[in-house]
Amino acid sequence: MMIYIISNSYILNQIKRSFEGSGLNSDFINFLYYFVISCILFFPILFLIHLYVKWKESRDDSNEFGSISDKETIKNIFDFALIQRSRFDISIGRSDSMVYATLVDYDDEFIYLEMPSYLKISKVWFKKNLSCFFKIGSGKLNAIFYNFKSIVVDYYVNKGSYIIKLKLPEKLYLGQKRRFLRIEIPSKYIKSIKLWPAFLDKYAGFSKDISEWGEPLGLYDERKRNIFLKDISGGGIKLGIKKKIVSDVVKFKRDNEYIFLYLHLNPTYTNTNMFFYFICKLKNVYLADDQEFYFFGFQFVAEGKVKANSTQIEWKEIPLEQGCESLGNWLFEKYLEIYRQKGTV
Repeated sequence: MMIYIISNSYILNQIKRSFEGSGLNSDFINFLYYFVISCILFFPILFLIHLYVKWKESRDDSNEFGSISDKETIKNIFDFALIQRSRFDISIGRSDSMVYATLVDYDDEFIYLEMPSYLKISKVWFKKNLSCFFKIGSGKLNAIFYNFKSIVVDYYVNKGSYIIKLKLPEKLYLGQKRRFLRIEIPSKYIKSIKLWPAFLDKYAGFSKDISEWGEPLGLYDERKRNIFLKDISGGGIKLGIKKKIVSDVVKFKRDNEYIFLYLHLNPTYTNTNMFFYFICKLKNVYLADDQEFYFFGFQFVAEGKVKANSTQIEWKEIPLEQGCESLGNWLFEKYLEIYRQKGTV
């Protein structure tokens, strides 16, 4: 149908008449005529296919969980993997099959992976695209998963095992969202935590004036500590609250579906003071066997920015799947910093 429409177009018919007037063979003219029509149809389709393939490749290379491109941070992560002798799962090209390797060394330009003893490496591996997956840390709270792509540039044999030499990747992709990296941070990083009940007015929403909040329900600072931070992520926080504040857990949960949270983090050598105001939703109660504290899990639902020289605060909703990005990035940096100081993950 499309060919019929094009073949009946005025311009093409004029071109055909011009060829006919040239004295060329009619069969050859018909061949040229339909060849031109085919090109008009075929090349746009090829171009669209090319665009689709490029788009698909960019989708495959992207990672919704985030990536790391700072070279020193990448080297620090490989340092942890080296200390742990982390297992690297490797796939070649688009193959679904995996082989397992161990990181044995790295430098400014390359990483070196020891392959399993049963595997024989040859020159056919050169320039092969490899997809590598690994993790550092252990346990549900502290494990971080990464993946990257690289190519084999060389190999050698050491004590009967093949070592492949890969280009140091320019990017590491996170295997899980930073909001799910939940860590216990040392008290030296925490300057102050304050907790207030938050009431939702169906007409006005949450209070936008800090001066209206009154005295904090719970406080952690240099003078008073009736709450403490158990663990935290970019998506929420787990707090211990003294039992003398929470006389009735059921009533506390009913009366404090939402809370205002102020979090002040101490400066480190990598950054300055960080302040956060959050609206948090109470999600879980942990009745642990603790003589002094009840534990509550809160989800960050909004982050507040205080207007300059005022007590007014503007709330912005925090996407559930993203969490607070600036806090998540800070926690990720502290994770690397803490465990680098310990010498292990």
